[in-house]
Amino acid sequence: MSYLWFDLIEAGHERIGRMMGELMPLFERGVLTPLPASTWDVRAPWTRSGS
Repeated sequence: MSYLWFDLIEAGHERIGRMMGELMPLFERGVLTPLPASTWDVRAPWTRSGS
């Protein structure tokens, strides 16, 4: 496995707009789905499951 970092803003506002214009319809049609996310209250870290 390798990791390649990049700064999205380097693509420029116009290119980012074009990418979003291509990606958003894919999300709307269900072709792409958001990645799962977990959240917890950082004020009470001991309440996280598994801790």
